[in-house]
Amino acid sequence: MELLERKTYGDLAFGILAESCALEFPTEISFSPHELTLLELYASALEQYGFKFSVHGASSEGCSAVMIAAVPVVLGVMLSGDDMRGILHQLWEYDPSASGIQVKPKVVQYILCSKACRGAIMFGDKLDQSECSGLLANLALCELPFQCAHGRPSSTVLVDNMAVLSQHLGPGRGSEEHLGGTSQRFKRASKKPRLEKLR
Repeated sequence: MELLERKTYGDLAFGILAESCALEFPTEISFSPHELTLLELYASALEQYGFKFSVHGASSEGCSAVMIAAVPVVLGVMLSGDDMRGILHQLWEYDPSASGIQVKPKVVQYILCSKACRGAIMFGDKLDQSECSGLLANLALCELPFQCAHGRPSSTVLVDNMAVLSQHLGPGRGSEEHLGGTSQRFKRASKKPRLEKLR
């Protein structure tokens, strides 16, 4: 999940690193006067997320037609006009002054979580020793190595005594040098506070 987030947000102070896909047939959605005010406030922000749109005349009910010409594509998933509306309201909630702080849209986070879990190692998958060592090394680099993208536990302690492990593996095979220092990094990561799943 954290790797996918780095690919999606990178070092940007705001917005996402996503391809903007032009729609063959622009989509028209209706915005209320309040939403139109928000659209004017966050127009540049939405463009940084990959949306391209234009506002047309107001109807008799006071609503305005917004034509969406292009939407962002996040890891192969194309966002929609309704997603743009949701991001607009989320920007208003988290950045009411439109100061340009980084807001991670819920719809983008949902896509990242889904992709992360689908690409994860599952029960019954077989890994050789080098794959296990690589997995531990990557986990040690994570901010939250002990839970999946949805907050479920993703690991458990199998060995808490490296000296005992060394005896079972044989001379040199369980040493810090053999494991590339992974165990110490993993121990440091395990001391990080665990966050409860958001409800």
